[in-house]
Amino acid sequence: VTYGVKSVHSQESIPDEVMTEIIEDRLRREENEKTAEKLNSNEKTVYDVLNYEPMHIDDIMRKLASLSPSKVMVSLTKLEMADLVVSDNGKKYRRK
Repeated sequence: VTYGVKSVHSQESIPDEVMTEIIEDRLRREENEKTAEKLNSNEKTVYDVLNYEPMHIDDIMRKLASLSPSKVMVSLTKLEMADLVVSDNGKKYRRK
């Protein structure tokens, strides 16, 4: 393969920096899941709809038709403040 790209056949062939990022990401997600257990019911409902891929606010609202838009927005704001959710460009949200 050209331009310095190497195929990976085992964990040992992954550079230390990449492994460190993978481990840190896994630990952060585990910590976030523990924090999510302490959320109120609206926040938990919103958090459960989200994943690690950005989701547009309109799609979130459609999936959460049982909650008013204001409750969804308040919950998203609280989740952002708790550092559990990130707002991406274009009114998209995802788990952190």
